[in-house]
Amino acid sequence: MPSSPSRRSRSPEKSATNEKLDSKDKLQLFSIFYEERTSIPAMLKQHVSDLRKLRQASSPNAKRIEEIVPVARSRSEQDGIDILEETLLLAPSSKGGQPYVERAAKANLSASFLPSATSFAAEGLRLETPQPDHCFGYIPSKKARPARLQSPFTIDEENIMNRFALTAELYFPFFTAQWKSPAKGQTHHQAIPQGARDGSTIVNYLHHFYTTARPSQAPNVIETCHFSATIDMRSIVVWVHWREQDESGSVSYHMEQVESGMLDKERDNREIRTILRNLQDYALEDRLKKIKELLPAFWEHSAKPRQTDTRSIASSVSGLELVPALPPPTPSSEASEPVRKRKRELE
Repeated sequence: MPSSPSRRSRSPEKSATNEKLDSKDKLQLFSIFYEERTSIPAMLKQHVSDLRKLRQASSPNAKRIEEIVPVARSRSEQDGIDILEETLLLAPSSKGGQPYVERAAKANLSASFLPSATSFAAEGLRLETPQPDHCFGYIPSKKARPARLQSPFTIDEENIMNRFALTAELYFPFFTAQWKSPAKGQTHHQAIPQGARDGSTIVNYLHHFYTTARPSQAPNVIETCHFSATIDMRSIVVWVHWREQDESGSVSYHMEQVESGMLDKERDNREIRTILRNLQDYALEDRLKKIKELLPAFWEHSAKPRQTDTRSIASSVSGLELVPALPPPTPSSEASEPVRKRKRELE
């Protein structure tokens, strides 16, 4: 009997012998730290507090999660994900979610943006390729057009971002997740180091974008932070990731818990869903607006050819191929699909 469409399209499960797991000691060689009770910077702490604010309507999904989680817990990792993913996390625009949102499964993030080793003891070591189980960001037009959906970016803006790609699946991730299954004897213990690796890569990518686009002004911690979740089919933990630089110039990446909940408790699910839905609102409003505003400046400072007869130029980001020179981007104010104020979702 042929498999169902959902089964055919899903990504293969990770094998127990090939887990993309970096130990805490190994991550420390790259100045990536998690669960060390590091103080969250005041500005970021206020941002997290804003994400906790109650919405006009609580999520009806909270009760549904409580009902289906026992089934998900009894299945394999991928089967459990299939049961829970859209009810617990966020739905992409192609599945009736908010406009502009894309979800990618098992998306490889560019290793070019992994933090560099900071210890002599890291010689000969490298981190595994970052690969969240789920990655949420902005939908590219190449995916939006066939589905008759809208992308938030113009073609000129996408041409710039394609020169600075973190992943080919979507633009500027704002949320990622790592799932584990008790059926395979897995817990948050395996998921957290993977989330730390993924989150530090995205934070590093965002820092590169903002410092290139705005070299005279350092990005603030909200602009470059990232949020993620680890899920073991019994509970969920929401994390915040950020970058710090001390007076000597040493850079470190941190991951600390901001919320947790038991999936069989409706109250916990409401709190988690509130954070995720508010995070999505922020990503689709203030964050998206700022990214679009800075794309022309990013082009000016990084990739724009300095000679008019240049046929091709090398990317300023290592690992990207030579590509034809592109025309100057259209300013965001002239975008064919401007960012609009949206109604808050009711799910």
